Amino acid sequence: MTEQESANKATVLRFNKEVMQQGNVEALLEIIHPDFINYTAPPGTAPGPQGILDFTINIMHQALTEREVIIYDQVAEGEKVVTRKTIRGRHIAPLLGVQPSGQVVDINIIDIITLKNNRYMEHWSIRDITDMLPKLLTINTTNMKKVLITGANKSIGFETARQLLQQGYFVYLGSRDLHNGQEAINQLKTEGLNNVELLQLDVSDPASVKAASKKITELDVLINNAGILGNVPQPPTSEPLSSIRKVFDTNFFGVINMIQSFIEVLRKSPEPRIVNVTSGLGSLTLHSDPNWKYYNVKGAAYGPSKTALNAYTVHLAYELKDTAFKVNAVDPGWTKTDFNRHNGPGTVEDAATIIVKYATLGADGPTGKFFSQDIEAADQESPW
Repeated sequence: MTEQESANKATVLRFNKEVMQQGNVEALLEIIHPDFINYTAPPGTAPGPQGILDFTINIMHQALTEREVIIYDQVAEGEKVVTRKTIRGRHIAPLLGVQPSGQVVDINIIDIITLKNNRYMEHWSIRDITDMLPKLLTINTTNMKKVLITGANKSIGFETARQLLQQGYFVYLGSRDLHNGQEAINQLKTEGLNNVELLQLDVSDPASVKAASKKITELDVLINNAGILGNVPQPPTSEPLSSIRKVFDTNFFGVINMIQSFIEVLRKSPEPRIVNVTSGLGSLTLHSDPNWKYYNVKGAAYGPSKTALNAYTVHLAYELKDTAFKVNAVDPGWTKTDFNRHNGPGTVEDAATIIVKYATLGADGPTGKFFSQDIEAADQESPW
């Protein structure tokens, strides 16, 4: 590759990041040559410099917020640079004649640029909007109840998302890892469950929670499902304090941060619901009963983190008792997942069912309670 070809690639990368992603008008005017011609200008826009300025800044940037330009490949030869990329953003205003969906959409593009003296002279583009159109043309979600589920890319969280989608909810699928989250989204869509959006979210990272909270303006249900087990075993006299803190950061402090970060948007809902996914191992009453079937399962981190979560749930429900909120702790029971190396008698389907039950409570439903799939009584209420 020649020095000029490397410089041309750098100019195209700069245009995509500073202009397409950030909306830097000065950079656009610096890069676009006065004689520039766009041979594939969008309908209704001029092919010259003013046309690309109008479309990029006045149309696309108004229509897509939270923009990100993802570059996959760049090939330079002579004066030309070919780029394969995706423009991703939340669709909030009319775009190419289509009314806003409010969802995050992808526009996949292959660009061919001719440059002279590091400035754009010619442009051709192939746009693939097959990913975008189903989202733009989907059923209006305005009247759909919206739920955010943390740790929803697999196991119980994923099945909970599936069941709520089947009941007509719009689901924000929280996932720490974008790749794993996207695989979960793709699986749901192959099942015809399209009203779902990926939300990158690490509940143990305050910055991640803050960023996620800015992306949601309507929410009816918050399901705090994300959790970690920690080391096994966890002897109270020797378990490292750092390991205990790590478990509490996700299972306890992470939940508190999620609730405090999303409480105001939840207050806007006429029927807000909060489900804190807990464990029977958080019950002090059961842990004190030698006849309990899990009496010998004790440790310094996981169980105590759920005990603390249960206590917080009681106090949270009390603060919100004179509102429309329903706040409950729900134990899905000992379920066969990769969380416990696929041990346990329960299925993810059954585990999700009890979570969904308390996420969809009516106005006369309970609040400030602890329910467990392992409790055989008809009401499944567990002792604290």
